[in-house]
Amino acid sequence: MSGTDVHVHFVPAGLAGDGSDWRPELVAHSHGPSTVRLQGRVIDSVVDEFCDLDAIVDASQARGVDRLVLSPWVSLIPAASPAEEAAEVCRLHNQAMAETIAGRGGQIAAMAMVPIQHGEVAMEVAEEALELGLNGVELMATYGARTLGDPAMGEFFTFAAARGVPVFVHPSTRGLDLPAFAPHYLWNSVANPVETAMAAAGLVLSGTLQRHPELKVVLAHGGGALLSVWDRIGHSWEVRPEAKADLGEHPGASLARLYVDSVVHSPDQLGALVHKLGAGHVLLGSDWPFDMGLKDPVGLVESAGLSDPESAAILVGNARSIYGI
Repeated sequence: MSGTDVHVHFVPAGLAGDGSDWRPELVAHSHGPSTVRLQGRVIDSVVDEFCDLDAIVDASQARGVDRLVLSPWVSLIPAASPAEEAAEVCRLHNQAMAETIAGRGGQIAAMAMVPIQHGEVAMEVAEEALELGLNGVELMATYGARTLGDPAMGEFFTFAAARGVPVFVHPSTRGLDLPAFAPHYLWNSVANPVETAMAAAGLVLSGTLQRHPELKVVLAHGGGALLSVWDRIGHSWEVRPEAKADLGEHPGASLARLYVDSVVHSPDQLGALVHKLGAGHVLLGSDWPFDMGLKDPVGLVESAGLSDPESAAILVGNARSIYGI
């Protein structure tokens, strides 16, 4: 069975610059993937094509994926920029994404960037992106010292729930910028999953998901470290007043409303996600074009010992329901 990949990072060629500011330098090669530079640094974790959509489509089809949901490269999200500048960057990005997917016959959808840290501006940018034909937003797991459960971000989630906008949560890649994570690629293998779990816990314990049970939040990388802390979050709510201060139900109820992608690295881990969340809350993903992504995302699902209906939901059905593709 073919699949729909909901975790495909893509940089529209129209956003290319010289790499000195927020615009990346994209150097195309006839013999392999484009070289990507940003602010003087070559992004060596990019191991597949990043900006040639036809090449990405061809490569995806070769591994059994016939539909894609494109998401922003998280490093381009203007998390530290003033409101006006952040909105302008997001608008340029969203317009470029919309132009890229136009005429693709519904086989490719795309998510928008929004400056959630700037309140009402984020909702304006999101509304414009919906009008352009984008059908979701990507948010970073943390914004400086704030998680997505920060009260200042609550209004955006009210908007997203009311408008039926799916929210894809991706680690910022440097949200846990501690020296201890510098060696051995720990900032990616360990810190990124922890940051995603922090975002999930913030959305749960802030009461955001209880207030908006219809909100569709998809967590990257199988929810990161969420499975490891799931029961611990619940126990904290039972024993600590500060953990239950903003949540009127056991955290398990809100945690169970979350969705995750399938970017984990063993059939056993994927099976554990299905056991905990149900196949209806897991979506196929690859984390293209990065080195920590999956080379055979469909094969991982097929090797996890799931029933045919469970596999079909993960490969196609859930993406159709959430993203309309």
